[in-house]
Amino acid sequence: MTKCALNMFTKCMATELGTKSIRCGQTYSKQTVTPMSKLNCFGKLMQIAQQDILLDIMANQLMLLNVRYI
Repeated sequence: MTKCALNMFTKCMATELGTKSIRCGQTYSKQTVTPMSKLNCFGKLMQIAQQDILLDIMANQLMLLNVRYI
């Protein structure tokens, strides 16, 4: 799934299951390395994207740690 599709899937699941007090979250894997991503012109952008993905992963993990189970 693409990141956008995964976002929408998670939102739909959260909307549907939220009425039953079930929380939904998502985590992302790292950036996929392709021949285009190895080009020097994309090096800086890839570093920024990887840092952003890492922050997303840490935020999601923190959210999962704060979930209270009944």
